[in-house]
Amino acid sequence: MNVTNGNTLSHDEAAVVELLRPYLSIRDVQPLAGGLTNRCLKLTDEHGKHYVWRPQSRASDLFNIDRNREYECLTIASKHKLTSKPLINHEQGLLVEWIEGSQPTQLDVERLLKLLHRLHQLPLPRQQFHPAKQGRDYFSNLSPESERFSRLKCVHDQCQQINCMGTGQRVFCHFDFGLYNLIETPENGLQIIDFEYAAAGDPLLDIVFFCRANELDVMRVMNDYCELNNQREHEKWAGLVPNYELLSDYLSLLWFELGYQLYGLPIYEDNAKMILTELEGRLCMGKAAY
Repeated sequence: MNVTNGNTLSHDEAAVVELLRPYLSIRDVQPLAGGLTNRCLKLTDEHGKHYVWRPQSRASDLFNIDRNREYECLTIASKHKLTSKPLINHEQGLLVEWIEGSQPTQLDVERLLKLLHRLHQLPLPRQQFHPAKQGRDYFSNLSPESERFSRLKCVHDQCQQINCMGTGQRVFCHFDFGLYNLIETPENGLQIIDFEYAAAGDPLLDIVFFCRANELDVMRVMNDYCELNNQREHEKWAGLVPNYELLSDYLSLLWFELGYQLYGLPIYEDNAKMILTELEGRLCMGKAAY
């Protein structure tokens, strides 16, 4: 039996304590709530300092999460005071400094867009994000035994043909920029967490993901972003929005379907069913430009 700070540890938690023993003397382990692909742990050492352990696991493999890529993105962003430093990059996971603060309760779109633009100005990570490839990777991990598999394949095949020539720009993107991944801190203002999907990508696609995560109108937010940042190609961007919305929803569909396949939680199945039905209707109406 493994006990830390009076708490009995699970097998996986005890394994993390042992793995990090050469670096840290861990006194407390607490699972962090939320996160489909994370399943992270909050660790506390003998001096009371906190850390986050982000494991490499079956879930991260299924979702094509690369902790080496995440380590690079965290290193870049932390140098510009946008997140905490990564400390240890191990084949079994990533150890990151804990950010003390609280999740914002108010959706201040202008403030978030300014923060997103700061992120977009960072040096590019090496990894490139390509939505069609991401879709192929997700789909290849789906079980053909799913009752929705034939419908999913039909949507997948159509979405793989969507024209995603893009804006022609490549910036540092987060691709999961929701309130749930922001921490308000007294020293550094808003900090960003969970860089597991971050990569070099199209800024407009990052904006679409941002809007989907926060239930915002894409066209309005895109125009606000262009005005805030003197972006002069907003008409070109506006023409790309419908296809980018389809791509975003297509990837979300496969993400939720994989989540249901992995954990069997009804909330993931319900979201997958809803998005699948919506996408089928939109694709049948011929809104995608091929």
